[in-house]
Amino acid sequence: MASSLSPCTSTTPRVCKTAVIAYVGSKTDPKDRFSVVLTSADGIVYTGTFNTLVLDPNFTFPWIGVRATDALGNETDNGFPVGIDNVPPRIGFSSHQMQTAQPVLGDVPLCTPAFNPLGDAANNFLLTDGTTITTNVVPRLRIQDEGNLSLIPAAQPGDVISGVDDSSTVVYFWHYDASVSGKFVSSTSGTHCDTINPAVLPSVGTSTPGKAIAYTLVPFTADGNGAPDFADGAKPTGGACTPHGTVTTPTTVCDAFYAAGIYHWLTYTSGNIPAVYGLESWDAQDIVYCTGGIFDRYNLPAGPTCVATIAKDHAGNTAVTAPIAVCLQRAAGDCASFNAAATRAACTDGCSSNDWSAPVIGLEVINN
Repeated sequence: MASSLSPCTSTTPRVCKTAVIAYVGSKTDPKDRFSVVLTSADGIVYTGTFNTLVLDPNFTFPWIGVRATDALGNETDNGFPVGIDNVPPRIGFSSHQMQTAQPVLGDVPLCTPAFNPLGDAANNFLLTDGTTITTNVVPRLRIQDEGNLSLIPAAQPGDVISGVDDSSTVVYFWHYDASVSGKFVSSTSGTHCDTINPAVLPSVGTSTPGKAIAYTLVPFTADGNGAPDFADGAKPTGGACTPHGTVTTPTTVCDAFYAAGIYHWLTYTSGNIPAVYGLESWDAQDIVYCTGGIFDRYNLPAGPTCVATIAKDHAGNTAVTAPIAVCLQRAAGDCASFNAAATRAACTDGCSSNDWSAPVIGLEVINN
């Protein structure tokens, strides 16, 4: 690794302040690592900063090493691997279908019927892109943190996941206003959405004309009211998680009318981290709020409305959804000219987000 460090001029056997460097990246390949000159005020403690975003996103466990040289040219080199998470959470107002698999000793896994972790959109009063809202809705989102992904999983089996910072999860509803400067959602770092226009941001829980309304999102933890359905007849064939035969109807999470299709709250990783979020008034034991808090359309003027969500992980990586477009209707004619595509385009600079709507090969399968 090349260095332009000034040589020590003293013959005293001491560490040269200008010859202490850290290197981050590959332990053995100089072409895939970066150097940082460390500085010290007292010749004892050396510090420096490095932005891990410059590393390849497939790098999950880079090496951090430090090399120190004394005035006589003697070098000591030491270091260790660290796990990094440069990837923001994945957020979606909708999700593709999935299944839960349960290991069976000596056999292929037992699987649930296919389900949507956010519930049945047709019967759950879900907040859905492109719809005209004529009644109250129950917004639910799938939010999961993701870490850097190794290109060779067998060589690097563990991804470092910082976890979603639940204090950061907020959903914003903004009645589209063409007079507002700037887009509702935009990107400052490329193509991925990462910013909500400060001009429309309110304080959480307040309502100001021209501003968005902000609702804190909370994770839905398992409450014992529902469970994955591993009924007889759900065993797959050929190792694929495809149910066949007769499958019984599982119990939903609660008895609310709009709980159709919600059999259990989705979690991920071995720590069973919650993956479904809703408005802060969620109450697992309440017949009305057990599937999430309610958004009342009368909280904003009638007409086209953009909705976006922000979430951060504990490493500070930020994700913002590309906005969805809905129309709030109070009276006939409020949404007669509503064009969802045009509203979305007017609310964003064209940035995209990593959501859960992209098709997958087969069904996403998680282990129970």
